[in-house]
Amino acid sequence: PNLIQVMYGYLSELHQKLVFTKDDLVATTGSKDRAAALLLNYQRKNLITKIRRNLYCVTNLATGAPEASKMQIASAVSPTAAVAYHAAMEYHGVAHQVFYELCVVSATRFTPFEFDGTRFVYVRNPLEEGVMQPEFGGGVRVTDLERTVLDCIDRIDLCGGVEELLHCLEAVAYVDETKLIRYLRLYGKASLFKKAGYVLALTAVGRSLTSDFYALCHKASERSTGVLTTLEPCERFVGEWRLYVPEWINSEIQPSGHDTLR
Repeated sequence: PNLIQVMYGYLSELHQKLVFTKDDLVATTGSKDRAAALLLNYQRKNLITKIRRNLYCVTNLATGAPEASKMQIASAVSPTAAVAYHAAMEYHGVAHQVFYELCVVSATRFTPFEFDGTRFVYVRNPLEEGVMQPEFGGGVRVTDLERTVLDCIDRIDLCGGVEELLHCLEAVAYVDETKLIRYLRLYGKASLFKKAGYVLALTAVGRSLTSDFYALCHKASERSTGVLTTLEPCERFVGEWRLYVPEWINSEIQPSGHDTLR
């Protein structure tokens, strides 16, 4: 084969990956020098795009736009990276709004970066469990729905606030109660048991959980008093959960033009 055939043969392999590092190209070509030369050549011809240092994606040969989705890029940031928090809600199809900041949990820290209109930010991974790689997800790694729900209740700031969290949860059709309990125990935070019990009880999916789930949440958090969020004033005290929450949650006032959430 001539040089052009070889070059496009390697490119075809990269299109199977979509997102890749220089090491991936070295493994494909068997040569560091050849990999370095191909990277320069491919970039000059707009066949690939540099995402950040040592991370590249192939481009659409017709449009020149990146072929990889933001979820695929996030999953390739490190070997342990996974889409999480509000972006995971979006992946699972229950997000109320689309955000342009994407949280990535990873065992290794990385510097935040922007690419194609999205800012990718590192968040320390709170759990080792609860990450899935869907069979037809194109290499996406993402926190499963049960863990995503708890992550977002734990870090409401990373889910866009209380309103967005409640709207997301209203779109959730089903959660596995056994998984929720397992992840709550792995978290081991009394404040999360308290907040999860209160927040889930407000939603339709929460009403499908058993009384045993709520009893566990009560028992694990009954000795402490908490605040639902520090993002906004929490002036109303819910005695059942010993939790301070925003007044509007049980108010006739509709926050930010959305339907009242009771």
